[in-house]
Amino acid sequence: MESLNAQKLGGFNVHFSHELLNEHECPVCQLALREPLLTSCGHRLCFSCSEEKRKRNKGILKCPLDNSNLNSNETFRDKAIERVIQELNVICNNSFNNCQWTGKLREIDNHLGSCEYQEVKCFNQQCFTSLLRKELRNHTETTCIYRLVTCQYCSQKILFYEKLTHLKNCEYLPL
Repeated sequence: MESLNAQKLGGFNVHFSHELLNEHECPVCQLALREPLLTSCGHRLCFSCSEEKRKRNKGILKCPLDNSNLNSNETFRDKAIERVIQELNVICNNSFNNCQWTGKLREIDNHLGSCEYQEVKCFNQQCFTSLLRKELRNHTETTCIYRLVTCQYCSQKILFYEKLTHLKNCEYLPL
């Protein structure tokens, strides 16, 4: 799963502790506002949603709620609402895997970077296994077929799945 900062399109797709207020929700993506813009008509939307709408409408931005034309100088970054949204309480996206963490939206990226219940990919480049971070060490050390092992006879580092082939050809294997 990508971190919330890596996913810049649209709003924040997180689980809030309480229902999100309408004023904190983007009318385009219907998620919590990310980098909210305040329009001259008093509505808000995510910056990335405004750029996407502008691009799809040949450079013209229309308010998604009242369809009024908006010039670039008629939209402003709403730092006040952005701070409020960043302070909202969220539940870890991995709660379905039994993660019990709750905290502020501004803290979730930091949490996900170390969450034991976050799905991660094996470190070995050839391995495409995805598993929970808490299972990664055991996988890379004992079950991944692409882990490096040392031949007990010649001390050469080899991939685990090549061990039998190596032993058939190892010059130091006792006869």
